[in-house]
Amino acid sequence: MAPLILKYDSECPLCNSFAKLLKRKLAGEAVLLEAMAATEAKHATEFELVTPQKTLLGKEAVEYLAEEFPQIKDIFWMLPDSYKTRAVIKSYSLAQKFRRRWRRNCDC
Repeated sequence: MAPLILKYDSECPLCNSFAKLLKRKLAGEAVLLEAMAATEAKHATEFELVTPQKTLLGKEAVEYLAEEFPQIKDIFWMLPDSYKTRAVIKSYSLAQKFRRRWRRNCDC
């Protein structure tokens, strides 16, 4: 199976932190983390996940990763299993708000 490719803005503190978290949680999995080129990142508004079937953006990408790789949801260890996927997605949505607010410091 072809690896998944997650493109992210390595200049954005939130994107970079999420990529580092994924690197720890998905060690040995078929997911490649790829920093976007500066010009691509400047125009990107969300993560981009390239799967063999299609490209997913933002919330869809995070939801796909959480479902395919349940170990990602372990960061919410204190929640019941039925809430963990929603918590991952909600965290992504909250991060989106911060990125918009920090726009002048973060080109994602």
